[in-house]
Amino acid sequence: MYEVFPLVAGVVIALLVPRYVGAGQRKLAYGGLGVGVAALATIIAGEEWFFIFVDLAEVFIAMGVTLTIAAYYWPAWRATEPNPAVLADANAVRDTVSRVAKSFPGRNSD
Repeated sequence: MYEVFPLVAGVVIALLVPRYVGAGQRKLAYGGLGVGVAALATIIAGEEWFFIFVDLAEVFIAMGVTLTIAAYYWPAWRATEPNPAVLADANAVRDTVSRVAKSFPGRNSD
C-alpha cells in the first residue's frame, strides 16, 4: 500500500507543475518535489533510508509516463502534434532517468 503513494504523487506533480510553475523553474520544481515526496514516502512507510532510491524511481517514472501521456492525449491540447512544452518536460525527465541509470556500476555506458 505504501508504494502507491509515490506513484500517485508523481502523477499529481506531473499534472500540476506545468500549470502552476513557469517554464524556467520546472526542472527545479520536478526535482525538488520528487525528492521531497520520495523522502516523505520513505518516512511514512517506516522503511530504511536505502529505500528512498526505490521511491525516487517510482516518483520520477510516474512523472515521466504522465508527462508523455499528457503531451499526446490531454483533451485541452488536442492537435495534430503533441504539446511541445509538456513533451519537452517529458523528454527532460526521460533523459535524466537514462543518465542516472547508466551511472550505476555494471551498466554499459555508451
